[in-house]
This record gives sequence, C-alpha cells and structure tokens, in this order.
Amino acid sequence: MIAEVGGSLAAFYIARALGADDLAAYLWACLPPLIAALLGVVRARRLDAASMTIVAFNLLSAAFVGIGSHSPDALLYKDCVVTAVVGLTFLATTRIGKPLTHLFALRFRENESERFEQLWAREPRYRTLQRRICVVWGVAFLVEAAAKTVVVANMSFDAAYGVTQVLPFLAIAVAAAYTVRTARSARRAGSAARIS
Repeated sequence: MIAEVGGSLAAFYIARALGADDLAAYLWACLPPLIAALLGVVRARRLDAASMTIVAFNLLSAAFVGIGSHSPDALLYKDCVVTAVVGLTFLATTRIGKPLTHLFALRFRENESERFEQLWAREPRYRTLQRRICVVWGVAFLVEAAAKTVVVANMSFDAAYGVTQVLPFLAIAVAAAYTVRTARSARRAGSAARIS
C-alpha cells in the first residue's frame, strides 16, 4: 500500500512538474494503485474481494472525474465521496453477506484462509468479532472522508492532494491497531476458555 500511495503521489507531482493540468495529473495518479492491484490479481491468478475493492475504488474515482464539474476542488471532493462510499460499504457488509474484514483476512492470510472459513462457519464469537472490527474500519473511512472534506475546503489543490493521499494511512493505522489489539485479546480469551 505504501508503494501504491507513493506511486500516486509521485505520478501526480511528476505530471504537474511536466506541465499537466489538475485533471490530467489527477488521472495519472490513479494509475499506480490500479496497476498494483491488477498485478496482485495476476500473481495470485484469481480475483478476490480485496483486489476487487481496490480496483473498484480506483475505477470509481476515475469515473467520477467524468461526472459533473472538472474543477480541481471538485475532483478532490469526489474522492471524499468515494471514501465515504467505501466506509458505508464496510458498514453494510456487517449486515449483508460476510464483513469485508473477513474477506480481507482471507486474502492477506492465505495460509490460514481455510481456518478463517471454518471459524466463520462454526464460531458465533468469530462472526461477532469480525463484524465489530468491520464497523471500526467503516467508521475510520467515514472520519477520513470528513477530514478530507475539511482539508479540501481549506487548502490549495496541490497541497490538499498531498494531504488527502496521506490521510488514508492515518485511518488505516487506527483501524489496523484496533484490529490487532482486538484479535490478540480474542486469542487470549480463547486460550483461557480452552484451559478452564
């Protein structure tokens, strides 16, 4: 993810340095994460939910460029909307289907995917835990969208673009820290239950 965001920032600022207007630089910046996600799909030889989410986010961002105003600030506000949609999607999956956090666990912990699927099928506590973690991720993305909106409203386009590319790291860091702490706590509770 660091490489993808770094690639986006590099593509944006290089395009700007080469004389690209705001719209062109914005579109160039969409390419690195899209390419990275597609390479991940090729390497894994399958399209999983996590890759589909990354690709969909980037395609949605690029598609929004064609809708409505092409003013520089409008482009960044559209990203705020896309981030909010991602947050709402996380929240929706806590009630419909399997939480995105569970699907991401399957992708990023492939060696344990069978165990995670068994836990989902057999353990109500695991399902509750995944839903709670997914709510935290959804709220983190909604807070990120709100923060991006404030940044775009109060900074120049170039400065706001850079800041809005860093804000996801903060949202992800908070949600990931919560996820790790919660998972460790659940493992300790599970070990204690097996001992007693």
